[in-house]
Amino acid sequence: MGSSNSTSQNVDKSLRKNRLFKQSLKKLHIDRNKTGDVSFNVNSEIIYAHRCILAALSSKHKDQFYGIFAYEDNIKVADVTATDFDNFLKFFYCNKFTVNEISIEPVLKLLKQSFADDFADLFEKILLFRMNKTNLHFIYRMAITYELINLKEICKKEISIETMAITDSFINCTHEVLIHILKINSLNYKEMKIFDACIAWARNSCLKKNKDDTKAENLRTELGDAIYQIRFCSMSIEEFTNIHRKYPGFFLPDETNEIFYSIANVKDQKSHRFIQTPRVPCVGYKSVIKRNDCAYFSNPIVAQLSKKLYLDRNETGDIIFIVHSKKIYAHRCVLAALSPKYETQFYGSLPDKDVITVDGVSSAAFEEFLQFFYLDELTMSIENIGDVLYLAQQSLVDDLVKECQKFLLDIIAVGNVCRFYKLAIFHNLEIVREFCEQTISLNAKKVFVTDDFMTCDRNTLISILKLHSLDCEEMKIFDACISWAKACCKAQNNDDGNIDNLRAELGDALYQIRFSFIKIEEFAKLHKTFEGLFSPDESNELFYLFGKLNEFSPKKFNQTRRSIASLTLQCDRTITELDTEINRTRTAQTRFTCNVGISLEGLILFGIYDTDFISEVVINKTVKMYNNNNHNLEYLALTFTTKVDKKRLDKEIVIKFKDSITFKAYEKVDIVISYYCCNSNYHSFQLANNVELNDKIVVIFEGNGRDPTKCLLFKLLY
Repeated sequence: MGSSNSTSQNVDKSLRKNRLFKQSLKKLHIDRNKTGDVSFNVNSEIIYAHRCILAALSSKHKDQFYGIFAYEDNIKVADVTATDFDNFLKFFYCNKFTVNEISIEPVLKLLKQSFADDFADLFEKILLFRMNKTNLHFIYRMAITYELINLKEICKKEISIETMAITDSFINCTHEVLIHILKINSLNYKEMKIFDACIAWARNSCLKKNKDDTKAENLRTELGDAIYQIRFCSMSIEEFTNIHRKYPGFFLPDETNEIFYSIANVKDQKSHRFIQTPRVPCVGYKSVIKRNDCAYFSNPIVAQLSKKLYLDRNETGDIIFIVHSKKIYAHRCVLAALSPKYETQFYGSLPDKDVITVDGVSSAAFEEFLQFFYLDELTMSIENIGDVLYLAQQSLVDDLVKECQKFLLDIIAVGNVCRFYKLAIFHNLEIVREFCEQTISLNAKKVFVTDDFMTCDRNTLISILKLHSLDCEEMKIFDACISWAKACCKAQNNDDGNIDNLRAELGDALYQIRFSFIKIEEFAKLHKTFEGLFSPDESNELFYLFGKLNEFSPKKFNQTRRSIASLTLQCDRTITELDTEINRTRTAQTRFTCNVGISLEGLILFGIYDTDFISEVVINKTVKMYNNNNHNLEYLALTFTTKVDKKRLDKEIVIKFKDSITFKAYEKVDIVISYYCCNSNYHSFQLANNVELNDKIVVIFEGNGRDPTKCLLFKLLY
C-alpha cells in the first residue's frame, strides 16, 4: 500500500502473487464426491476426481479423458488399495500432505505411470524429504529400484558417514540393496564391523524363512555373493581367524585360501572372487538429512498445475462464457471451488447449461478475472480493475474483492485518486474510500489541478466537497470548482464563459463550498465576477451568514468548518509483500518520530501465522531537553500501557487505544509489543523508513524494517 504522497505512480499493470488457487485446490479435493466428473473403481470402492485436474499434469490422463478413445467413467484400477489410490490423488490437489514409508511405494508406482517424464525428479524430492537415519536403507532401495541417480549418490554418501548400526532398515533391506551397500568404496567402517552387520542381516533373513540362524551354512546361503563385497584384505589375520573359527563351514576352502593370501599380500593369485581394493573413507561430506518432526511435504506438482490448467481451458474446459461475442472457456469445478455463486449456478438444483452470456464487462476484464481462479501469479491492470471488481463482487468471493482492494491501494496516487474514489464509493469499499479521502484531504491543492479531477463526475465532486478535512483554503476550492465546470462545458461543446452553463454543471455541488469562511472582500469580488451564479435566495442566505444573524440557520449551504485535524490518518509503511517470513520473538519494538504534532489513536500489526496472542502494547515518549551547557539530553516523559484481549490473529490486527496519546513534533516514540508466546512467523513486507503523507507531514522510522508495525493511526494536533 503506497502512502498518500504527491508522486504519481505510473503503473498501468501489476504482476501479483495470488494465493486463491491453493484454496481452490483444497476445496476441490474436499468436494470431489460432489463436483468430480470421473470415478475410479478401486477394489469395489468408488473414488471421484476431476478430469481436468488430472489431465493438466499427466499426459497419460489427458489421453485417457480427452483423447480419441476417451474413457467415459468408472475406470477400474488394479493392484492397489483404495487408501493408496486416494493418497496418490493428493499429489494433484494438495499443496502439503503427509508421506509415510508404509504407503509411499505403491503411490510412487502410480505416480510413475502418470508422470513418465518428470517422475524421477519428483521421486527424489519426496524421498529426500522423508530420509532419516532409520529409513536410510529403505530410501536407498527406492533409489536403486527407480534408477534415481542423484538420490542414489546421496544415499551412498549418507551410508558412508553413518555408524554401522544394526537398524531395522538395514536388516530388512533386500539382498540387492545389501550388495549395493557393500559395494560402496567409501564406507567409514572397519571391515570387521561390516562383517558383523552382514551376519545380523543374514540371521534376520533366516528367521523370516524359519531357518536355524545358528548354522553357518544357512547364514552363508542367505548372504550368497554379497560376502565377496567385504574387504577381508583390510582385516588383520587375527580378526579373520576368529571369524573362521566362530563360523565353521561358512567359507569354502578356496575362499579361505584367497582371503588368507590377500591378507598376507600374496600376488599372482589364480582366483579373485573377493574385492581386493581397500575402502577410502568419505571425507568432507556434510549430511543433508534434517530432523523433520512435522512430516509435511510441500508438493512440487501443484506449483505447475495452475498454469497448465489455465492454458488447457480451450481443450478441457466444460463451460463457455460469451463476452462481447468472444468465447471464453473455463472449468465448472474450478470456479465453483471458490465462488458460492458458481457453485449454485453449476451444481445447484437447476444448473446452467454449457453456454453463459456475460454482459456489462469487457472480454479482457473477464479473462483477467478468471486468472484469480487459476494462476498463482496474475496480471492486474488499471484499465480493467473496475470490471474485475464488479465480477468479483458478483461471484461472492470475498478474498477476490480483497485482492482488488490491495491492487487499488497500491496504485492510488494524486493523479488518479478521483477516479478510484468514485469506484470505492460505488462498490462500497470502505478501506479504499478512506485511503482516497486521506489522499485527497492531504493533497487537495495538487488534486484540484489534475486531469483526473477535471474529468470526474458531479457526484464524485460533491463527495470530495463534503469532506471536512480538505487541507486547502476555501477560495481555492471555489476556483477549482469553476475550473471543473468549465472543463465540463468544453467536453460538451458548451460555452464555458456562460454563467448559466457553469451553474448547470455545478448544480448542488456549490452548496458544499464553505463560503462563510472566505473573507468578505474576496466573496464580494467573486460574487460580482460570477454575477448570476447564485440565485437571489442563495445570495441572501450567504449574506446572512456573513452578517452572522442571530438564530439564522442556512437551508442550503454547508458551513461546517474544515480542519485536517478531524481526519484519522493512516501512515502505512508497506511497499510490497515478500515471499519470506520473519520469525517473531516474545517482544518487538517500533521507533518513530513525526515532524508535526500528532494524537496517536492506534496501530495496525502484521498478523501471525499461528494462534498466538498479543498481551500488551507499551508506548514510551522521549523528549529532548537542553541543560545550561546546551548539551542535548533525552529523558522518558511518558509510559503508556494498554492490555490487549486475547484473540486469534489473521493477516493483520487493528489495535485502537481507548484514549489517544499526544506527541509534539519530533518527540521520539517507542512502541513495544509483547506476545504471550514466541517462535512463530508473521507476514514479511518491504517497509518504508520514511513515509511522506504530503509535503508537510513526514514520519521517520528507525531500525531495519523487520518490526511488526504495519501502520500508525493518528490525527494532527493543528
